[in-house]
Amino acid sequence: MPTSYTGMVDFGETEDAELHMVDISDNIIYTITTANPKTTYTFTGGR
Repeated sequence: MPTSYTGMVDFGETEDAELHMVDISDNIIYTITTANPKTTYTFTGGR
């Protein structure tokens, strides 16, 4: 993955909460991920 994004034009998120970046200088859509994923919790309400 490049170290600079001079052609970055947009970000997007899928229904699965994946984050993507559009780079027109390289004509590539990148998927943005973390190098060290952590457990996440979703609050559903109630007690």
